[in-house]
Amino acid sequence: MPESRRLVQLNHSLVVAVPPLIRQQLRLSRGQTVWWHLPFTAEATLTATPTRAEGYPEGLTLHDELVAARAELIRLRRRVKGLEFGLYAEGYALGRMDAHAIYLEPHGRRAGVLRRRRLAYDLWATRQSSLPAPETRAARADESPPAPVHSAEGQQDRS
Repeated sequence: MPESRRLVQLNHSLVVAVPPLIRQQLRLSRGQTVWWHLPFTAEATLTATPTRAEGYPEGLTLHDELVAARAELIRLRRRVKGLEFGLYAEGYALGRMDAHAIYLEPHGRRAGVLRRRRLAYDLWATRQSSLPAPETRAARADESPPAPVHSAEGQQDRS
């Protein structure tokens, strides 16, 4: 919690009184040396040791990193949203054009292409559903191939 203090001029220096809570936190006593650190612009840190405790990354504050990360996240979300909408709009327009072509010319070239494509998909889907289970296919792969058929003269039939 912030606590305000006034600067007092003493000889050629400005002096600020250290509040009791800060003295207790830093374990300061009268006559003890303290150090000021200037880690960021418009900020000063009072420590009881010559090195300050690391709590912030050097050069950038955590706040600046968070702001940059959020801005990048917003930029990427907008980009993805635009791509999704563009793909949806393109697919919708192509679907409408296909439907319009079929209605205008049911026996036209475009309708034939779409009919063949739909038929090929239906055939593929029925084949996929009629394939045996994977364990059945594995058992068939282990079987040995059939023996060659020989003709009456004792030679293999090459027909």
